[in-house]
Amino acid sequence: MKLKTTELIAMGTSGVVNAHANDIGVEDDILQDTIPIRLSISPFKDDFKVIGNLSVPVHKSCDRCLVEYEEDVNAKFEIVVISHDSPLSESDDADLIVLNPGQHEVDLAPFIRDAIEIEHHIKNLCKKNCKGICPQCGVNLNNKECACSEKFSDERWKPLSKMKLSTTEN
Repeated sequence: MKLKTTELIAMGTSGVVNAHANDIGVEDDILQDTIPIRLSISPFKDDFKVIGNLSVPVHKSCDRCLVEYEEDVNAKFEIVVISHDSPLSESDDADLIVLNPGQHEVDLAPFIRDAIEIEHHIKNLCKKNCKGICPQCGVNLNNKECACSEKFSDERWKPLSKMKLSTTEN
């Protein structure tokens, strides 16, 4: 998603732009084609500080019970757009875009994609207290009780049950 610097100037201090999910590279999990992004722009001289906020529904699968569900991802990114002769152009800041002479557009797609990906959870749960599925019969324990007669145990761990552990620390 590329924006011209003239568009950033025309927005003033804030504006909304629509990004297409397939242009950003997040179309697999996003449930809408267009993502509205609220931009706050702070110009200083020929440079800009751009803060973007977005909220988008995402398709997920629960890691415990495998149920498909939808969740809103709220993401934020912050970048500084500077000209090549700015004193900040020597910085190693990853969120810094240096415009070369004659370059008049900024690609926000990598920053939007990274902001969305950062907000993904390591473990996806349909609800905090998800009970998962029974390892024996496969029933979703959130919906009904398991009919298995004995509790599942893995025979490989049986020798550990015979060990006597001290409750005090050395």
